[in-house]
Amino acid sequence: ATPTLKALRTLVVDRDASTRMNLSTMLTKIGLRVEQVSDIRKAVKHLKEASAYHPYELIVVGESETSGETPVESLQHLLVESSVTVSTQPMVMLVTDTAYIETQFKSDNCIMLYSPVTPTKLLDSALLTQGLSETSHGRVATHQDERQQAIEHLRGAKILLVEDNEINLELAVILLKSNGIHVTVAE
Repeated sequence: ATPTLKALRTLVVDRDASTRMNLSTMLTKIGLRVEQVSDIRKAVKHLKEASAYHPYELIVVGESETSGETPVESLQHLLVESSVTVSTQPMVMLVTDTAYIETQFKSDNCIMLYSPVTPTKLLDSALLTQGLSETSHGRVATHQDERQQAIEHLRGAKILLVEDNEINLELAVILLKSNGIHVTVAE
């Protein structure tokens, strides 16, 4: 079974409003509960205000959010403040376009997500923050297994195929017959 994410309370931090919105939309679509702030200082304030019963579990920081600091300094500031203010330190995901930051900054609570961000990369990274190492490659394999099971279930079936495009018709007949399905064509 493919691992799933629980509805993590997530804080997106980025100075650029459209980047914040894009990240938030993708995170919401994978089932996370998302709030947004425009800078590290506001993120720290949100962390302090979050109750012990409802803490943030994931913080996604865009690289454009540096508050006059380098991205490494911003991350260090955020992690230091969050470790002081909350009992359970959230995981931090830094969206970056350079591997340089990773060589300058190491933390067990931080992972790097390289730009450009896609929904699949974001989901894979979110799974990693929760200790779930299954990535999109595992999900592709699962979908292939499901497809193969569906084909096995249909093997030997008789199908009436109606298609007015000759190329589509020819292709469909080849695909269906190659998977052991009996095809009758109607015009």
